[in-house]
Amino acid sequence: MRKIIDIIYKKTVLFFQWKTSHTRYMRSYSKLLRRQGVNIGSPIYIDLTTWFDSVDYTKITIEDDVVISREVSVLVHDYSISRGLVSIGKTLKKEYVIIKPVHIGKNSFIGLRSVIMPGTHIGESCIIGAGSIVTGKVEPFSIMAGNPAQKIGDIRDWTIKKINEIKDIQDYIGA
Repeated sequence: MRKIIDIIYKKTVLFFQWKTSHTRYMRSYSKLLRRQGVNIGSPIYIDLTTWFDSVDYTKITIEDDVVISREVSVLVHDYSISRGLVSIGKTLKKEYVIIKPVHIGKNSFIGLRSVIMPGTHIGESCIIGAGSIVTGKVEPFSIMAGNPAQKIGDIRDWTIKKINEIKDIQDYIGA
């Protein structure tokens, strides 16, 4: 029953807040994710279209100041071994599922339609490019892109370059 209430809540109240009040939406959505078992700090933004693997929400950790874009998928389960066993003619007594945790480090950005695979650990201050398929350990300060995602840069170098390119960026930088 709780699951049905959460779905109705997400499709009505959260949807309205998502369209009208960013602050209220994030406070409410974070609270819902916590109730479902996600280990979550204080993210800046998680889009309502993000899909979290419901096999085991407790295996998902999202630290502070994270931004997750539209249509991102966060997976904690893997049935590929079962499919492989069947493909070579083995009969299964039951499905073999691997469940591995996912960790998204503080101050990281996950781009549109990325897929975070089971067992992935994204370090702090990372950028994951749109459409990336991320597996394994991502070092802090990495910029990752592609399928499979590969390191293409360092966020610190990239940011210094952007400071020099964007004329009004100083208006956004504090003391």
